[in-house]
Amino acid sequence: MSVPGAQLTAFTYSDLADTHTPVTLTEKFSKSGFAQTAAGMLLFAAPYPAQIPYPSYFSQAIGQEKRTYPLMNLPKLVEERVTIAIPAKVSVQLPADVHVTNTVGSFTANYAYAAGKITVTRTLRVVKGEIFPSEYPLFKAVIKAMLTDANVMIVLKPAK
Repeated sequence: MSVPGAQLTAFTYSDLADTHTPVTLTEKFSKSGFAQTAAGMLLFAAPYPAQIPYPSYFSQAIGQEKRTYPLMNLPKLVEERVTIAIPAKVSVQLPADVHVTNTVGSFTANYAYAAGKITVTRTLRVVKGEIFPSEYPLFKAVIKAMLTDANVMIVLKPAK
């Protein structure tokens, strides 16, 4: 995970030679002090796997107000799932799900809590290889949704 100071405890990956199935990377980590504390609550953002360069990579691509020339981009589909084990006797407050879709691409983030685990599923899809200046606001909307989601907090409170 892209969490500075985290200790990787397990890492596996699917068959990289099979080009017809999606690659699956599984990594587990632990980090003391990962969550912030405030008023008896724990707050933290669901991390992104270290192998996935977004959201920081894409923040550079939307830094302009508008474009004069097309933005060259590789069409992509990136799906990632983060599972976070939660200790017993806490209540969980999840961020709202995110769904942004337009003709350039889409970003979704879904948050779920069941059986003591939070599962965050994020999907980034960009369908255009060349994003024309007129489409740039659409691209920015997709990437801004991803950047905003990267910073939302999951809140854990002591159970009542």
